[in-house]
Amino acid sequence: MKKALLLFISLFLLISATACSNNLTDKRDIISLYEKNEETFLQAASSSDYSSVEKISGVQTVLVWDTYVDIQCGGAGFGPSTHYYGIFYSADDNLCAIDVAGPMDKLVEYNHGYLYQEENGDNQYYVESLGNHFIIMRHIFKTDKHIILYRILQCTRGILQTLLGFFPLTIWN
Repeated sequence: MKKALLLFISLFLLISATACSNNLTDKRDIISLYEKNEETFLQAASSSDYSSVEKISGVQTVLVWDTYVDIQCGGAGFGPSTHYYGIFYSADDNLCAIDVAGPMDKLVEYNHGYLYQEENGDNQYYVESLGNHFIIMRHIFKTDKHIILYRILQCTRGILQTLLGFFPLTIWN
């Protein structure tokens, strides 16, 4: 019984690692994703129905909040070097609408966008406008327990959807 349980856990972890690595972590790829699907993004923002965006290959999760919509495209790393990538929608073009953003007055111009670098820490936040109230983002921050748990839940949801084929996207949001 112990061997079967160990085999199951090993197989689950292997599948989890594989499932979690299929994501977009390159800025050009995320910009291309937006440009190829711009009409879908615009229709979703207009109707406040993001179900069509959830179906786009490269979009992992869509989280609708009161002041913004978080469209997660990928992540990489573990521990103190964790990175998350995606797009968010802010009707008022608020570069700091998303919950992990730094304060607006701490953003500095960087490349084609803006960067927040935490003082005395390793947290970073980069944003760049894509137009039409959509903004590309990258978060780099220290990993704590709630972030690790969140990534495990994201991966587990993807695995269950793939294996069982009937978990709706909204069950975990």
